[in-house]
Amino acid sequence: PCRLRCAAPALLPFADIDDERDFHQRTPRALITGAAKRLGACTARALHNLGYDIVIHHHTSVDEAHALAGELNALRAAS
Repeated sequence: PCRLRCAAPALLPFADIDDERDFHQRTPRALITGAAKRLGACTARALHNLGYDIVIHHHTSVDEAHALAGELNALRAAS
């Protein structure tokens, strides 16, 4: 099981923000390289639990990446 504990990282502003209210209404997103296995997958789960939408990057771990995406989307659709 994943035992990673982390604080929510600072959010970077989006390029197409019309005003500050628009920024605060968006779901935060995280791009995690190497997210399919080990520490990357643990980080993805931790941030997903904090409400982030996750972008999973992988190189050769295709099956693991698809399994993680299915796991996270089962908890929250299109996340």
